[in-house]
Amino acid sequence: MKKELLKQQILDVIDKTKFDDNEILSEIANVLKIYHGDDFDCVEKITAILEENGYDCGNCHDF
Repeated sequence: MKKELLKQQILDVIDKTKFDDNEILSEIANVLKIYHGDDFDCVEKITAILEENGYDCGNCHDF
């Protein structure tokens, strides 16, 4: 239950934070909103967003 409460608190913060002026942060916020417990998939989606926008995330995404 603590995990669900934490997730809801994170989603509340994302909803209250305005990312409209930063497309990259907005895309990452959307990934976090649909996160359902698959850490690897979530990290890969965020990494893909960063790399598509010119950020080098290296070869290993186990962080």
